Amino acid sequence: PLLEKLLKEQNIPEELKYLAVLESGLSTTAISPSQAVGLWQFKEPTGRSFGLAINETVDDRYDATLSTVAACKYLNWLNKEFQDWNLSLLAYNAGPTYLRHQIKYNQSSDYFTLLPSLTDPAQKYLPALVAIIYLFNNFENHF
Repeated sequence: PLLEKLLKEQNIPEELKYLAVLESGLSTTAISPSQAVGLWQFKEPTGRSFGLAINETVDDRYDATLSTVAACKYLNWLNKEFQDWNLSLLAYNAGPTYLRHQIKYNQSSDYFTLLPSLTDPAQKYLPALVAIIYLFNNFENHF
């Protein structure tokens, strides 16, 4: 309910609440091998850029509310730049600089045109999100 409320307030599609499942398994204490932290797996620079305090005494990436607000700001910023939720989600995963480079290299911003040139994790990111959305919405059909 917290994620749904905050995403709605920021005009983020409700289905993107499942992005936190993909990123962290809904764990506010998750830490990736690349030192991304929290529910939304923010690295330090990105977290700070979107309003999270990160210093010796506090790390807002662990706070479900503050990190969700920051994730909404980041997702809206990405979607404003890429004008497409699929591309915005790829940028969330792989980074906007990487995605800009791929768009320039491929001379296309079409998701399916870009797909073959993306890293393996980036290629699997959206299908994994779609699978999570499907499972959460249809779990009763599989027991």
